[in-house]
Amino acid sequence: MTILTGDGCPSPRPRRRRQSVPVSPGFWMLVFVVVQSFSLRSGASDSQAQDIVKKMCSAYEATSYQGMAVIKETGTREDLRPFAIQGALEVAFKAPNRYLLKSSGDGVPGTQIRISDGKETATFNSDSAANASVVSSSSHVALLSLFGIALDVQNSRLLGTTVVRGRQAYLIQTSLSVPALKSGNTPEERREREEFIKRLQPFEIAVDKQDFRLLRVVQTSQDSTVKSARTVKTMEFIQQSFNPTLSDTLFGTTAGKARHMSIHSQSENAHPATEDRRSVRSLGFGH
Repeated sequence: MTILTGDGCPSPRPRRRRQSVPVSPGFWMLVFVVVQSFSLRSGASDSQAQDIVKKMCSAYEATSYQGMAVIKETGTREDLRPFAIQGALEVAFKAPNRYLLKSSGDGVPGTQIRISDGKETATFNSDSAANASVVSSSSHVALLSLFGIALDVQNSRLLGTTVVRGRQAYLIQTSLSVPALKSGNTPEERREREEFIKRLQPFEIAVDKQDFRLLRVVQTSQDSTVKSARTVKTMEFIQQSFNPTLSDTLFGTTAGKARHMSIHSQSENAHPATEDRRSVRSLGFGH
């Protein structure tokens, strides 16, 4: 549409002056009621979303868990070339802090494994277990954190409903929960946190209407320096079992072997291995 200004404007035709029509107080009361009704529905939607997310989080406070998810990542690189990556994530968990996490995917050699026997946590690749790193386990592990998920319950909004693998689900927009700053954080750490928050994009999660389990998570991220670089990461759960009976040996054997291999490898630092030590990218969601 072209707008002419200044001398280019056509001369307006004289118009008849219209008489003002009086508006009754009832009309404005109706407008007020409509606006208030919309506002209340929006607030109820947010309240309902928060309640759904809380119930979903409660479902994942299970004493044990076993599940698998498919992860797809698509987008454009800084050079505008498209890319697509697909992987799988397997999780076994036993409260309060035993777990086995396996991730694999396109372009990633072997399987990335992280395992905790409740005392020590080992991280290694199946192709090079001798390079395992071993640290002390946390006293408590949140199940959802193993999928890289930490949601801000208060910042949730109900978008509608959807269907995921034949299951009716609530579609909710929410945000990643960012840990609060500590008194000992440096100015650089504070700036990094601020930049991280600026880059954050809302999540979309699909929550099962019946048992409130998580069915799908979608995250879109935008490069702060290259506006055209965009990534969409989707995690879809294909199998989940809550409170199954899991043997303690599931979380101990591999961790013990990894620790032994790691110590054995460190004792032979004078003769470094000749194998190709490729960096492995974890396909865990949110990482």
